Amino acid sequence: MQEPTKNTSNSQHGQNSQRLFVLAWLFWVLLLQLIGPTAVHDSIQTYAADPVLFHVREKLGKTPKLSPRLKIMALDDGSVELLKKTELSIHDLSLLLGNIAQKKPRAIILDKVFSLVPEQTNEEDFERLRQIKEAPIYTGSWINQNAIKLRSALELEEEKYGPTRWLKPGAQWDDVLRHLRDGKDMKDTSGFIYAYEKALQGAFSGVGHLRINTSGSVQPFILYKTHYLLPHLALYAADRIEVGRNLEINGQKVPLRDNGSVYVNHRPLSLFYDVAHMRSLQYPLKRAREGKEETWVQEGDVVLILFDFFTGATNFIEGAPFGDLPNGILVSTLVDSVLENRWLKPMGSLPWLIFLGTVLGTAIARYTGPMQYWAFLFMMAASWFTLVNYLFSYHSILLPWVLPLIGMLGGGIIQYIYNRLGSEWRVMEVENQFLQERARRLEEEKAKVQFAERLNLGRAVQEILLPSQEEQVFGSFTVSMSYLPAQEMSGDWIYLWEAGDNERRLFLGDVVGKGPSAAIPVAVIIGILGECQGLGMSIHDTLQRVNRRLLELFDKQISSSVTAIALHNDGQVELYNAGSPGWFLREGGQARYIPLRSSALGVTEDNVIACEALKPAPEAILFTFTDGYMEGSRAFKRLIQRVDQMPEAPLVIDSLQSVLDEVGKDFRLEDDRSLLLINCQKAS
Repeated sequence: MQEPTKNTSNSQHGQNSQRLFVLAWLFWVLLLQLIGPTAVHDSIQTYAADPVLFHVREKLGKTPKLSPRLKIMALDDGSVELLKKTELSIHDLSLLLGNIAQKKPRAIILDKVFSLVPEQTNEEDFERLRQIKEAPIYTGSWINQNAIKLRSALELEEEKYGPTRWLKPGAQWDDVLRHLRDGKDMKDTSGFIYAYEKALQGAFSGVGHLRINTSGSVQPFILYKTHYLLPHLALYAADRIEVGRNLEINGQKVPLRDNGSVYVNHRPLSLFYDVAHMRSLQYPLKRAREGKEETWVQEGDVVLILFDFFTGATNFIEGAPFGDLPNGILVSTLVDSVLENRWLKPMGSLPWLIFLGTVLGTAIARYTGPMQYWAFLFMMAASWFTLVNYLFSYHSILLPWVLPLIGMLGGGIIQYIYNRLGSEWRVMEVENQFLQERARRLEEEKAKVQFAERLNLGRAVQEILLPSQEEQVFGSFTVSMSYLPAQEMSGDWIYLWEAGDNERRLFLGDVVGKGPSAAIPVAVIIGILGECQGLGMSIHDTLQRVNRRLLELFDKQISSSVTAIALHNDGQVELYNAGSPGWFLREGGQARYIPLRSSALGVTEDNVIACEALKPAPEAILFTFTDGYMEGSRAFKRLIQRVDQMPEAPLVIDSLQSVLDEVGKDFRLEDDRSLLLINCQKAS
């Protein structure tokens, strides 16, 4: 008795250990899923994933060039030397912007807020600035949660920042607002917007925000007080911006991240410092002062002026792929994306990629050997890394790859450890399963012996009670019957009742249940029928008595369907039914179904027994069967059609049985099959 207990304990120990590793695997997946939407993943993407992707793209020579329409003017050391100070006066600014505007660029974007007005400024300079109409001029702004003393907050205008300014034709603002709130991380922003001083009112066509989520992404719009959309400053480079369920710039859909931001398509700084795209502000300023025509800017260009680009004053963003990034270069990058529709396209759901990576690592560890595991893991990681870099460099598709690879490594290691440490547990489990299987087989052998004993008793009862299947003749009727048990003994039963010289009665029934458990109810029903025959009762009263006795003895636990027929010497027949399929008649070359809808015996005291009298034609046949052949209205309809199409009625029970087997093959459950055939013609 001790050995089975020991094996059972070992098996339980193995199962507990398996559960422990499953929990460790689930914990690992959950941990990575929790990291995915947090700032931790953004940091991983910014400082680990992005530098690799952008440098590989640069090495492959697939970094896109800058738009020829982008013209950057930087206030650098040379400009400071010309000005003898670190910023432009309103006088110089009005001359510079007016001279550039004469070339009719698409937009002039000033990377500055102008929250302070330089001293010693004449009103004529302000007016000259306000009179520039040849090109729109845009400047920056920022949002502060609290009011700032001695500063005037900017009130956003409906026509410039309201829904009518940005809404796509046909779109509803309420739907757009709901979409922005539900599907994107664009929360309502309150507070105060600060931009240029009131003295510069009317000089600029609009303002844009300069907020940066990380060095890798920027929010195209900020939803302000649930009614205004404040665009990023770089978006003013677009000819047309439309907001619906998607953001469209110049008629092209912009791919957004899950939080509603766009990835910055970084370039090496050397591309921006090329004279084709960036020049010192001192030269256009000299031309403006001297009244000479601006030669570098062409019609349709976007001019970006960077006011803080000299040594000691440049604002840098740390952690960019190509090193610390001047903020003005980030704005320039976004302007290029707007002009050329060059956006990075995020693809793939990070949670699903983490899950699939973990499952893949687990599968590799499970189906490879100890030596093969690391090789396969390295191959899969290298393949994934190569695919990610290919999609990024050649198609600008950005797939997260660090966390999925970490998931693959962690899931594989957990499974690898389980494989190595769990071998002994699995051996014990195999031994325990062997012992359990052996004990189970002994129990099955014991059950088989007991079942055989009961089966022998049941067969003995059945052989005593059921009549012979030989063909019988009564008057002008020939009676044939058969029953085919599904097991070694049947739950179906047949009873013949000789009611004098002028009448013969036949009963066909099917007890619910199979095997030996059906033997006792069959014996009880046959005994009740014998009593009723001795008392000379009618068929209807007989069936009612059987119903009552079944209820008394078995309390609705046992029921039986019954169909009966009374044959008379004058050719008349009476059909009865209690829950059976009913009767089928073919006479005059046509088949008819007589359902006699009713309820089975032993189910309810208010039992319904259907009855119908008729006189079949001399060449007619009547037959009925138990539901082991078929059941359901579709099956009976098909049977009627089949019998109706036969050139001759199936007078022999074997022929009828073949028809029933053929028709009922699609409507049959494994059960006993009994058949009763009445041939309405004189026996030969």
